[in-house]
Amino acid sequence: MLTNERLNIRIDRGQRPAVNFNSSTQSVQIYVPLDTTVNYQPISQDVGNGYTVKLQRMQQQYKISMQHTHERKPEFVVFASNLVHDREIKTTVKEVNTRIPDLTIAGSNLEVCGILKGHNLTFESTVGTMHIYAKITCTGSLNVHSQNIVISTEALLSTDDFKAICRKLQNDGRIFPKDVENLENVKPEDREATPARLMKVDFSCNLVHIGVDGSVGAFKSVMAQNLQVTVAGDLANYGKILAKEQIFLEIHGNHMSLQDGSLDSAGRGYNALKKLRKVAEHSISTPSSSTMHNAIQSQNASVVANMIEKGIDLNDTFERRRSKKVTLKQSAIQEYKEAREKSKMNSVRERITLINALFVAHEWRRGCIQANLIKAKIGRNCEDLAQFSAKNLKLKVGGMATVEKDSIWSSTWVELEAKQHIYFHGQTKTRTMILHSDANIFTTNEAILSFELFVRVGCVKFSCEGMWCAGESLVIETIGPALFKEGSYLESEKLELECKGACEMDATWQLTSAWIHVATMLTVLQNAKIFIEESMSISALSLHFSGFCHVTEKLDLVLQDSAHFFGNSRMEIHVFRLTCKGFCTIGGSISVTDLTIYVRNELITTCTGKMMVVGCADVITGCFRNDALWQVEKNFKMVTGEITLLTVTQTLTLLSSGSIEQSEDGTIFVKYSMNFIIHEDCAENFGGRLVSSEILLKSLKTCVFDGLIRCNEMQISLPYVGQSVVTLKGQVDIVAGSLTVNGNLSVSDENLREPVTAGLVVACNLTAAAIVAPFASVHVAESAVVRLNGIESYKTEEFNVLLNCGALYTEKESCILSMAGETSTARIKCEAVICATTFFHCGQIRFSGMEVNILAPVFVHEGRLTNVENKQNHVRNLFINIGELLLNNGILASDILEIVGDGMLENTNRIYAVDSMDIRLRNFNNDDGLIESKNSIKLLAVSKEWTKLGGSIKAKKSVDLCANRLNVAIRNIQNLSIDKRLVFSAKTDLLISSDVIDESKELSVGCAAQQSVGIGCNMQLDRLEILIGSENGQGPTTFAVYQNFSIIANTILVTSNSEHVQVLFDGDVQCNRLRFAGNVKTVTIVGSGNLEATYMVLPDSSISFEMYSVVRVDELQCGLFEVLGENILRLESCEGEDTTTIVTEDLNIEGTLFLEKKLFVKSREGVVRLNGNILGSSLRSEIACEATKMVVKGQIGNFKYVELFARESISLQNEIIRNVEKMCVECGELSIYSVEVESCRSLSLNCDSLTASGHIQGDHNTTLTIHATNIHSKLDLENLEKLSIFCKRSSTLKGTWNQIQEVHVDSKWINISCHVDNCRIVRLTAWAVANTGPILGEMVHVTALGSLVNTSGIQATEECHVIATFILSMTALSIISGGSKTSIYSLCLCTRNDIFDLIGINYLWLKFDPETLKMSGAPPVDFQNFKTFAALLRDRWMTSSIDAEEILIGLKYISDLHEIKWSLGTDNKVYDSLLEIAERFGNTPISLFNYGELVNTLQGAKTMMQVLQDPTNNSKSGKKQKKKSDGSLYEALVQFKHGKYSKESNDSSDTDIGYVSRSSSEDLNSKPSRPRSPTFHIDASSHSFFESRHLEEIQEKVGKVEEELENELKLDHIAYAIREEEELAEFEELEDELEMAEEGIVRTDFIVCRDKNIYLAKLKEKIRTVSAPRPVVNIPIQRMPSSNDLVMKKLQVKNAISNLDLRSFGSQSSLTSLDFGTVPDFGSPLQFSSKSNFQRSKIPLGSFRSPKKPMSRTGTPTMYSSTLSRFSEKL
Repeated sequence: MLTNERLNIRIDRGQRPAVNFNSSTQSVQIYVPLDTTVNYQPISQDVGNGYTVKLQRMQQQYKISMQHTHERKPEFVVFASNLVHDREIKTTVKEVNTRIPDLTIAGSNLEVCGILKGHNLTFESTVGTMHIYAKITCTGSLNVHSQNIVISTEALLSTDDFKAICRKLQNDGRIFPKDVENLENVKPEDREATPARLMKVDFSCNLVHIGVDGSVGAFKSVMAQNLQVTVAGDLANYGKILAKEQIFLEIHGNHMSLQDGSLDSAGRGYNALKKLRKVAEHSISTPSSSTMHNAIQSQNASVVANMIEKGIDLNDTFERRRSKKVTLKQSAIQEYKEAREKSKMNSVRERITLINALFVAHEWRRGCIQANLIKAKIGRNCEDLAQFSAKNLKLKVGGMATVEKDSIWSSTWVELEAKQHIYFHGQTKTRTMILHSDANIFTTNEAILSFELFVRVGCVKFSCEGMWCAGESLVIETIGPALFKEGSYLESEKLELECKGACEMDATWQLTSAWIHVATMLTVLQNAKIFIEESMSISALSLHFSGFCHVTEKLDLVLQDSAHFFGNSRMEIHVFRLTCKGFCTIGGSISVTDLTIYVRNELITTCTGKMMVVGCADVITGCFRNDALWQVEKNFKMVTGEITLLTVTQTLTLLSSGSIEQSEDGTIFVKYSMNFIIHEDCAENFGGRLVSSEILLKSLKTCVFDGLIRCNEMQISLPYVGQSVVTLKGQVDIVAGSLTVNGNLSVSDENLREPVTAGLVVACNLTAAAIVAPFASVHVAESAVVRLNGIESYKTEEFNVLLNCGALYTEKESCILSMAGETSTARIKCEAVICATTFFHCGQIRFSGMEVNILAPVFVHEGRLTNVENKQNHVRNLFINIGELLLNNGILASDILEIVGDGMLENTNRIYAVDSMDIRLRNFNNDDGLIESKNSIKLLAVSKEWTKLGGSIKAKKSVDLCANRLNVAIRNIQNLSIDKRLVFSAKTDLLISSDVIDESKELSVGCAAQQSVGIGCNMQLDRLEILIGSENGQGPTTFAVYQNFSIIANTILVTSNSEHVQVLFDGDVQCNRLRFAGNVKTVTIVGSGNLEATYMVLPDSSISFEMYSVVRVDELQCGLFEVLGENILRLESCEGEDTTTIVTEDLNIEGTLFLEKKLFVKSREGVVRLNGNILGSSLRSEIACEATKMVVKGQIGNFKYVELFARESISLQNEIIRNVEKMCVECGELSIYSVEVESCRSLSLNCDSLTASGHIQGDHNTTLTIHATNIHSKLDLENLEKLSIFCKRSSTLKGTWNQIQEVHVDSKWINISCHVDNCRIVRLTAWAVANTGPILGEMVHVTALGSLVNTSGIQATEECHVIATFILSMTALSIISGGSKTSIYSLCLCTRNDIFDLIGINYLWLKFDPETLKMSGAPPVDFQNFKTFAALLRDRWMTSSIDAEEILIGLKYISDLHEIKWSLGTDNKVYDSLLEIAERFGNTPISLFNYGELVNTLQGAKTMMQVLQDPTNNSKSGKKQKKKSDGSLYEALVQFKHGKYSKESNDSSDTDIGYVSRSSSEDLNSKPSRPRSPTFHIDASSHSFFESRHLEEIQEKVGKVEEELENELKLDHIAYAIREEEELAEFEELEDELEMAEEGIVRTDFIVCRDKNIYLAKLKEKIRTVSAPRPVVNIPIQRMPSSNDLVMKKLQVKNAISNLDLRSFGSQSSLTSLDFGTVPDFGSPLQFSSKSNFQRSKIPLGSFRSPKKPMSRTGTPTMYSSTLSRFSEKL
């Protein structure tokens, strides 16, 4: 048998003893008979490997042992005896000391005793209960199996792996790990490297009962490092489960409660001890740790027993004198030691021994599970949580978890998770706790929970009747309701409550800060008391508050529904912010420093309510109703819809509301400022009394106040025109200031003469300094009596203001009285009424000042003004400043009257002044009136619009008229002239509407304006002078004669400072001289009228016409003449003249010009552009243009004669020329593009360079003559009588020539590609000719000095005559033929085909035919003649280019040559070379013809011929051959000898015209001389009666008055501009309402009043410095959880709550005794108590609570951190 095998020993009863060994299973079956009297022989059985099992009888029992052959001691010894009464045997294990790895001993009624050692031991009791009394040491595992197992007190089980399988296990022994002694001897540095050992204990039992003496994991100083305990059933622990580091506990059943004592009598040991030792009952009223300590020192057992029963924790520490802190238990032990040292008598130590015995017996009630870290998983209920004690405790409970009533649960870090309810009945002491339950958490009234740092709770329902104390944070999350019942108590630095159900609170809270979110109803009952040292934030669906609340700093209350503060509620808050989505009722007492309230619907304060605010208050509510007292000692702002009644002590601001209702007995009392903002109609139930230093009232709709107002200053805001209306009735006394009204106006331009819609209606007895309403409309009703003192100006020279209104309307019976005379000792100099729009005056105003100023844009006067005693309507000095209109329907009477302004005067009644009258306005309306003066009259209008001066004006002296835009329509205007001169001046525009007729033509009229002068009348005079243009000369100016009016004058002089003058002639203008002077650069004449002028002079200026009628001008001088756009100008000379002369620099015709007679255009150095249509309108129409450059793009037609002469160039582009009898074009460079010529009799082109394309259609009589130096033509010619082209250089001719009688082209070089057809005579004369197009005519003559290259056909129906030195006709299509005669004279003729019937001399004729053999033959004489011919060619024509003289010299010697005619094939190099030379000039100029190349090619023809041998003797045939030469070639070409063509030179001028057309020159010389430039000059300075600075003086005059008016309107306290109210964009940026109810956020951008949403502008939260709360003394306290005397704390809390005097937290000031009937004037401030009304709570704080400091949410493991931060930010 190997040592690593296992061995099973099983002992059963049998008939006789036997030992059976099964080697396969390694099991030994032993049978022991019940009858022990029979003496059987010993039995031995070898089990292998030297081991023998021996069974022998010993007296009354059998002994079973196993021994190795080499060992003296047995491996184990087991005794078996019989149990007669059970008919079973009893097995007792006496000794085990084996090296077998795995040993199992099984027997019935097994008992284990002695000292046992082994590796893996298993004991099994097959029948009956197993009892263990032994000391067992297992290096491996220890397993015990039985129905029931009892581990006795003396049993010591040392193993790292223990497993028990039974129904019930009772452990009174010790189960602890092995080899701990060796681990303790290890050095500390090596101990860290040693892995922590795990001790495993597995109780596979239905019930595990650990007795008082039982322990698992430890024995004396031996303790497991890590312990894993598994319980299959329930656990009832009276003992200890201990480990140094970790305990892993898993209970599949229940962790049972030991409170009933049914399992063990140890729970009754304490009471038994008391009875045995006769400990008396002694009741202590104030149990505490110190009382317990005193009882221990006095050795009073009865007091100690009472303290223990009251719940005093024996582990509470206190500072013992002259020693460190010790616990109560340690104190009792020390007392026992001291007593033992003093005496050894038991009687001396009896009492202290009894006290220690009581301590020990009290601990028998429950066991202990203790380690640094405990991870426990309980399958069902955990009925006693107090047994767990660890620094880090993690519990998972499948059922309920309970802290029992008399227990103390003490741990450090706790995480508890339960599937069912959690009950707290006793004390709980932890540092932190995370508590979660899938059901409910209950805290009974006896429970006390203390957490040094924080606790986090999550459950369905939270019910609290006890005490919860947390050092830093208390977090509670419930899915269902949260109940804090009466008597419960919460204390923490910070509370976070998330309740998704309802929350009912009747407890006492003492917190530093709190965050509460309740999904439904939050109910605070009457016994509830809340003490917050810093701030609290509450978010709930609704709130019912009946308790007491004290918040030292800030309370944020956000409600999704309504809030109700009942009559017995009391609140003391430093800063209170209430946000309520529904209704809010205040029936209790609220005392705050700063108040901010938002109630969406109604805010109601009942008769039992009271609001006292020490600082400022802001209220936003849909409807405000008040029947009680509001007391605010600083600012109070309210936005509401309705107000009922308030009383405030400093500043009341009703920030926003739907409407206000206030009863007659109501009083609103504010010390500093009262601010109301009302959004809905408030026309009823708003009365009572308003008393404040300052009242600010803003009404968005109708508001009617009927009561008493008394204040220092009052301000009313009316943001919406037509909707915001405030009516004041009753009595308003503004003691020290003015009535200020802010608002907007909407004044229609159509209703300037009607009163403006009222914003403020004064229907009361008003007393104030003034009414200041610069942006509002004020109506003074009939019943109103207004007494005003006036606002004194800080400048002594200015006036005092009585009324400053945007619009003012005084009804007929109203009365406004100035009381300044009664209040001021000195006489007031000046008083004023100021109005920004319309002042409609029907009542009476009595002033006190000497002078009266009225400033208004529109002043409708129907009432009375007076400052003279005994007179009802007379003013001494009256000054009226009018912005738009002064409509006088009444009587304006004064001594001195001055009317100025930017308005218009309409007088329908009487304006009367005794001393003086000065009127300076923007405009007048006196059509039916009369202005008369015995002296001079000065009328000045500064309007930017037209000022029409009509009616009748009579003055003995001068009349001074001046305006920006003046329309003169005065009757009999001639009567105003002085010395036959009339001058009319305006700043910008002037219009003469009155006829000026002087039949004698002696009258001179001058008109001056900066922009325009218009004539809207008939004028007959001698001289009309127009002065226009500003000083800087910018912008166009206009001189106009309007339709149906005329001007007849000798001279018209237009002087302008501007560069551009626009002349509008819709009427008729007749004059001898029309001159433009000054800085004129451009003149545009437009209109539909007629202009007739003998002379028009525009020196260095341009003139353009856009007229549709006839313009008659004899001579016109200008810098540029234009007809623009699509305009039509009909130009002709005056009667008696035939020619119109235009002398100009440039001329541009873009429109249409009709000429009746003759037009001569002379351009000095400019450009003439004829881009439009120039048409003659009669048979005599002629046009002649002389210019440097000329561009013609339009149409020329219907002219007898057209002459275009340019010194440089002429460009004809897309031109159409029709019906012109004769046209001559002469220039340097002529460009013709796409020109169409029709019906032109004679056309002559004389130029240096010609580039032409287009079409010329003749009528068989048309002649075209071209003289040029270079020609490039693509003209299509048809039906011409004669075409003559004379070119000094090269001519490139393309196009189609059809039906031309005679064609003559004479040029130095000719490249012709024309399609010539149906021509009678065609003559081509040139040095060289290249023809690439077909030429077909009756007669064709081609003469070329050098060469003729033909690649097409030259055909004549009658005669074809060609003369040239070299002729190449090499292509298959090249033909030279004549119908009846074909004559060719050349030095060398090369043809592709044979020419039949050829006449002429050709000294060398090479005829190439494809049918000819490759090698042809010729007689020897031809070779001799060819040699002579080749020598001549080499001598004279080897150069690439030669001149005419050289060619003619060479032709002189050809008379000695003989004709040679050779026929060659086409398949040779000579033909290819000649063909390439001929085809080269299809796109190449013929001037590049290379004679040397041709000669070299011709010399190669000799090699292509063979010598033919004649059998006869022909050696002399050559000498006898007749010569064909007759000199015709030389004679025909000798004409080129005389230098007919110019030589090529680099310095040839482009302007060298060459030939001149005879017809054109004759015509030019034959025309009469043209008129010279007119010598008519006008000296403007000598003839003008305008001064040089006349317009500047007019501008300064008008501008000075404008500046004066602007300066007079700029008053420091007046604003005429109507500002745009801030609320105009009120609803533009509102977003849709967000779904924020879950986060507890309420949208505050609208309120609800009368079932209607009222949207507010985005409110910027007002930031104010809040006074700091009373400082708190910070005393650092050492945090030790064991020092928390919770029992004493509970008694103190209950005592403080029961004796709490709520009146001590109440307000110290009241308004109930304030008599408003004796309220003094607000010259001095009201007095209020400054004593602070806040007190700290009397409830003691926990000893471990930290001093007050800022909280950091990051240190608290709460799941609501992010939610709370977002909630705070959005708030």
